[in-house]
Amino acid sequence: MALSPTKSLKTLMLDGTNVSDACLPYLGKMPNLRSLSLGRTRVTDSGLPELAKMEHLTFLRLAQTKITDDGLKHVVLMKALEALDLNSTSITDDGLKTLLSLPKLRTLHLNGAKGVTREAVEAFRKAKPYTIVIWR
Repeated sequence: MALSPTKSLKTLMLDGTNVSDACLPYLGKMPNLRSLSLGRTRVTDSGLPELAKMEHLTFLRLAQTKITDDGLKHVVLMKALEALDLNSTSITDDGLKTLLSLPKLRTLHLNGAKGVTREAVEAFRKAKPYTIVIWR
């Protein structure tokens, strides 16, 4: 898949495409991108350092990808994130704790994240009462 950077694009939805980690450097060249949807793509933890460069991103969907706790160390560098969709990923309670450092996070989707327990979700909600956590 060929991606051509554009400076004016604000929203990009690539769900269900063949986008892989190799495509992600091109996305970093879109300075006005605020919303990025990569659900059901071939994106993995290895590609997340490229996404971490997108400092203005407010919405990120990584649902049904191969993202794990290890990749979240890059996601938390995106300090402008307000909404994050990690439905049906392999994150665990430890990964959920990592997300506590996202200062503007207001919505977190975790449905189907089988490694996340009720106790961890409750602790997250207590620590970040203004963040809506959608789980189970």
